[in-house]
Amino acid sequence: MAMQAAQQQSASGNWKLDADDGGGAGLALNSHSRVLLMAKLGENAGIKVPLPTPTLIPLIGPNTTPAPPVIPPVGGIPSVSILICNMFDAATETEPHWDEDIREDVLEECSKHGQVEHIKVDTVRQGGMVFVRFNSIDAATKTANALNGRFFAGRTIISAFLERSVYDEMVR
Repeated sequence: MAMQAAQQQSASGNWKLDADDGGGAGLALNSHSRVLLMAKLGENAGIKVPLPTPTLIPLIGPNTTPAPPVIPPVGGIPSVSILICNMFDAATETEPHWDEDIREDVLEECSKHGQVEHIKVDTVRQGGMVFVRFNSIDAATKTANALNGRFFAGRTIISAFLERSVYDEMVR
């Protein structure tokens, strides 16, 4: 009797349910419709089935432009000390006194936002780090915000605030 009902509905064009005889006929599901079916069955049984959120993959072609990278906000709690990362790669620097050139460039840029008390270019650790201490939190904040996400020598700069004790430890 159920088979007759299935055949009748099939004849009306709503859906088709065949016997599982391996003939390939029956309900064809893709992954999305299978997830929706499972959610509906779970709902009928009183089970909440979470639906996956769709992932959008941007298409990049001749008529599209890729989305700009997302720059994280300046990290840390505002203080008079900042860390500027990704300024250089010491392993690839070949010019003599390259660290002094970077120090002068950073001093010039930071001085636009306030008085700089101390700068150290770290040539030992990886990460292209430059440590800068200002005379005020306002100057440090303006500089950190101005530099964060900018490019220097083809590299994206990331800046963060440092507590005074951490700054003092790192610049020793």
